[in-house]
Amino acid sequence: MNPGSDRWRRLIFHLAVPCLVLASLPLVGCGPAPSAKIDPARNRLPLDAWVSVLSKDKAEVQSCVRVAAPHRSLIFRRSGESFRSGLEVRVIAWRDGVQVGGGVGEARVTVGDVETTRGETPLEVTVPLVVRGGEPVTLEVAVRVVESSRSWIRELTFSPHALSSLPLWIAAVQAWPAAGPGGDHVVDATVDSLRLHVTLQRRADSDDLPGDGLSLVSEATGETQGDLVLMRQPIPGDLAPGETRIMTMVWATGQLPFGRCRLQTLVELARDTQWIRLPHEPPLDVVCLRVPLADDDSWRRHVDWLDGVLEESRRDSLREIPVTDRRGAWDAVWRDVGNAAGESPFQAERRHLRRIVSADDRFGTYGRGARSDRGRTLIRWGEPSRTESYADARAAGAVWEVWEYPDRDHRLFFFDAHGTGDFRLRRKEPLIP
Repeated sequence: MNPGSDRWRRLIFHLAVPCLVLASLPLVGCGPAPSAKIDPARNRLPLDAWVSVLSKDKAEVQSCVRVAAPHRSLIFRRSGESFRSGLEVRVIAWRDGVQVGGGVGEARVTVGDVETTRGETPLEVTVPLVVRGGEPVTLEVAVRVVESSRSWIRELTFSPHALSSLPLWIAAVQAWPAAGPGGDHVVDATVDSLRLHVTLQRRADSDDLPGDGLSLVSEATGETQGDLVLMRQPIPGDLAPGETRIMTMVWATGQLPFGRCRLQTLVELARDTQWIRLPHEPPLDVVCLRVPLADDDSWRRHVDWLDGVLEESRRDSLREIPVTDRRGAWDAVWRDVGNAAGESPFQAERRHLRRIVSADDRFGTYGRGARSDRGRTLIRWGEPSRTESYADARAAGAVWEVWEYPDRDHRLFFFDAHGTGDFRLRRKEPLIP
């Protein structure tokens, strides 16, 4: 292979997809501690890629690249009564312009209906890596949707030395409450904590465990709030070679950010000369439905989202209520709403809070989805009975989206002036019988 000509081809490929190479991705290796700010919209990217490990046996682990793309970012083709798609992945490891390893992998998926092809369920590919030498490498990850021209490229940094430096790894993570049908763990008013049961595996061929600096870490990152919350526990130094042990980490619901968040569990080795982290992938998806009543900004946002639930005068009085009285006032809201709807206060509150999370998930292209025009409408009135989208012939790229609510006799018109997903409510009209 001619390294120079191959680098020229890679440069052309990079220029063809400049908007897709900016994702912030977790790394395995040595380096300074990461920033406390990470991409809060990671779950909305068309492709995720990260470095992880495979446990081959008790004495050996192998590095790998994992790639995940939600169904909505794939291209499905009809096959009889079903729809199929897939991913093909090629990884090349580069060191100083010379190819020193890599790997290939693929995965296929078949679904039974069109709606599933538009969902968030990920298709995952695991690519075992073979890399010569222990110095850091750049991993070029090229991903293609099968039977199409759609492709992405990612660049990751990886240090093979990290695997040999860590004497143990995370073999499994189990969480309670267990994941629901959507794959996420829901923490609501009925749950006071989220428990992680982490299985650690000591390498059979490893040296003695370090006396300090070896920790089990759990990181919680809110999808709509970029701050990172850390929990760190020292790993006991008495694990024998080849031994497994379960450690438990407990997150109080008040510690978790409201809404959708990701829980990353990892082993961390911090020394004067090196700083190594080995994550367990993929992270856990958690939905926290506990309103942070003590935070003034968050409290006022949640009061604003009661538009359509409470009259304006009552919302105004709630905004200025002291922290000590907020729990009682909040519970009173849902007793009243539940009584009016013929349901329990818990059911009424949960339905409302799930709408906020859904709005964040679906309409967060520009800022927080629950604060967008479509997000506020979804929170206030729920799902429309009918939606329609059509282009505006007067402006290139402009799009209208119409939502209908027959039970409220309303039709809402949202306008995206540039076709970028930034829909604004333009007008509201009565439905014509």
